Amino acid sequence: MPQKLNRLTLKNLRNNEYTIFVNQLAQIAVKYQPETLHLTKSFQKVNAMLPAIAKIKAQETSSVLSNQLHDLDNERDTLFDAIVAHAKTMSKLNLP
Repeated sequence: MPQKLNRLTLKNLRNNEYTIFVNQLAQIAVKYQPETLHLTKSFQKVNAMLPAIAKIKAQETSSVLSNQLHDLDNERDTLFDAIVAHAKTMSKLNLP
């Protein structure tokens, strides 16, 4: 039975999502042993990227602009959640 492979293009990820994705990928590979998954070469490539990813993460957390963007993103998420909750509440009303 043929299996469908789901592929993720990394260029579609945001900078902070990229670092999170690579770190989680490395953790998953370690947990399930890359030799068992037949991913030894790929895992070595991911491990080689980890020091560069750490530098990106350090730069991201130390930049004033990144911190401002992070705060704005959190505010946007809060506003979006409030709008969705308000819309759900209004949809439950029976007023014309």
